Amino acid sequence: PISALHIDGLKDCRIYVGPVNGSVRVVNAIGSTIQLASRQVRIHDSVDCSFLLLVASNPIIERSTRLRFGPYCFHYEGLDAQLEGSALPSSGSDSNSAQWSKVEDFNWLRATASPNWSLIPPEELAGFKVAAPT
Repeated sequence: PISALHIDGLKDCRIYVGPVNGSVRVVNAIGSTIQLASRQVRIHDSVDCSFLLLVASNPIIERSTRLRFGPYCFHYEGLDAQLEGSALPSSGSDSNSAQWSKVEDFNWLRATASPNWSLIPPEELAGFKVAAPT
């Protein structure tokens, strides 16, 4: 696993990332789909993106709109061993569902739900499942 990842300036991309031992920072992403496993995810200045995550802490967004979140759906041979080595939950565990949906919007500090993000409906998740060739 890599120790940290910085993604900047994506437009209409699909990104698939295995375990990151530290944090991932996404900046200026537009119309992209990003699947990643990480300790922490921070998203800044992004719009119209889907994030499918396996994270150890709540995802954080700032100055971003129309973001959608779902559980990590990427799989490849050796992934579970890499996750174990990075102390992240396995991709099939119940704990995968624990954090990805608890998004914190630092620009929406009200008691009501943030209008800047939503959950990907369960019926759409099958369209995000990807298995890398072995």
